[in-house]
Amino acid sequence: MLLNLNGHLKKWEGASRVMPTRMVTKEQCWELIKGWAEKNNRGLTQRGQQWFLLCPFHPDTEPSLTITPELGLFKCFGAGCGAKGTIWKLAHLLGLLPTLNSIERFIKEAWERQAEAAEIVHKRRAIAPDIAKLFGVGGIPLNGDPYNLRVIFPHPNPYDYHAFVSWHWQMGYKNSKGLDKTLPFGLNFKDETRPTYVVEGVFDCLSLAQVEVPSVATLGEASIVPIVHILNGRIVIAPDRDRAGDQLFWTWVRELRELRKLGQAYYCAWKSKDANDALRAGTLRDEVKRVRWLPPVVLVKLVTKNPDTYKAVVLPYIAALQPKEREDALRLAEDTLKKLGYNITLSHLTDISDGEPEWVTVLRAAFKDRQQAEWLLNQPDFSLALLPETLRKDAIEALMMLEGLRPEAWLKSPFGLTAVRWAYQQTLKFMTEQVWDEILRRWQS
Repeated sequence: MLLNLNGHLKKWEGASRVMPTRMVTKEQCWELIKGWAEKNNRGLTQRGQQWFLLCPFHPDTEPSLTITPELGLFKCFGAGCGAKGTIWKLAHLLGLLPTLNSIERFIKEAWERQAEAAEIVHKRRAIAPDIAKLFGVGGIPLNGDPYNLRVIFPHPNPYDYHAFVSWHWQMGYKNSKGLDKTLPFGLNFKDETRPTYVVEGVFDCLSLAQVEVPSVATLGEASIVPIVHILNGRIVIAPDRDRAGDQLFWTWVRELRELRKLGQAYYCAWKSKDANDALRAGTLRDEVKRVRWLPPVVLVKLVTKNPDTYKAVVLPYIAALQPKEREDALRLAEDTLKKLGYNITLSHLTDISDGEPEWVTVLRAAFKDRQQAEWLLNQPDFSLALLPETLRKDAIEALMMLEGLRPEAWLKSPFGLTAVRWAYQQTLKFMTEQVWDEILRRWQS
């Protein structure tokens, strides 16, 4: 049985805009789809986190429709098919969800006041009415007052949505029940070749659309991991220029490092607070050009923040890069540091084993330099407690190898203590003077 994708898509994108109920989660959608695939012999198979089945939208002999339940997305890789979107959309296209529900009624009611809602965001946030309508804005009267609207944004986009974001110029933001933040706001599946800006809020996303720059908004979600998977790493991180944005920057950078995607990402440094502020100031077209390759930006920020202990700080980020990326990042970072007045050489840090866990790299470097080791001793976040057992053992074994001793007790989990401090305590307990005399001798040699 083949489904007419074009007909379903027209229905989806037309006036009815079929929506799932607010109680249907992506997990429930996946169970419905999986049951349908098994019942209809669609060749359902699993490979890692992805599932494959025969596409119902074109003649298919080898499973080409891919579903990633964790991200709530599907895509057909069959030649000329083009079916893709959220898991809610797929469930509707397969006829597995009801065609009338509370979310649909709510959004359709909001669209009746689309012109008024578009005028509000234009007046308050300088968003052009045609851009507001492109994102499917609508308005719902607050406390029954037709002149006091709460603006509604379908999530993640007006053609494939399961929830909404609402905003009032005095009361701020509120997400509908069941909104899945795994999917970023503004994700439209239309242009997957250009790098996408990752911003914080819906108005940043609309502002960038006004200058024809593709973007998605995290809606306050700290993790960037789902977005990296969805966009295959082709991103420009552009958090707000404030304290919260700085914290978000380092959260995203650490996640990119752990995913080994740091070398594929870029950074936009706003002069204004964010994209919407830049739009209102009339500088957005210039500010979106303030894009730099992310790795050297990270290295410069780390060195200038920790000029005396930068070696231990930068090593995990250098180790996460490919050899050519590493060489280019260190060279660019050195050039920038010289312009800032720092006489620091980084090129010697290129010699890092690609297969070595980054924590082992840090520990090895630390025990070659007493100053770096003492700095590590005092870092509250330098803990192996959350690492997998095998990686934790590797890191502790690296310490023991440098000391030439490996008592079995040292391989136990160091919960609640930093790795270096824990090893230090164990050393004092087992081989107090002899071991530390040897470490001091190595440091001084």
